[in-house]
Amino acid sequence: MFGTLLGADRVLSFAPQTVLDINVLATIGDHRWDAQLLPIAADEALDSSWTDLRGALTRARHERTCYQVFVDEKLSVDRRHAERLEGVAELRLYRFGRGGHGLVRALREAGALQRLLCRALGLPAR
Repeated sequence: MFGTLLGADRVLSFAPQTVLDINVLATIGDHRWDAQLLPIAADEALDSSWTDLRGALTRARHERTCYQVFVDEKLSVDRRHAERLEGVAELRLYRFGRGGHGLVRALREAGALQRLLCRALGLPAR
């Protein structure tokens, strides 16, 4: 969301939560934030134009923005969040087989995170 709002050329996202709509969360089996979201939803304090990134990114995406989404496909709740973004223009989903919700740490420990970041920034890998 922030990369889109900033008009970034490239957005990297690791194990993202892609929706805050309580009903959509229920359909994908994600109840981790029910206690926090239910009162906010009841107060109608959520901006519905941003509660679901699939639609929000499609509407607000800058022509040059491309997205790279990284997820551990074995962690089903993170995988379902990421898969909801499939079909968004210029979005590529990268699936890994380990790391869980700590995917960034696993990528760093494997030496892959630095390469990903250097490539995204157009820098030579160290």
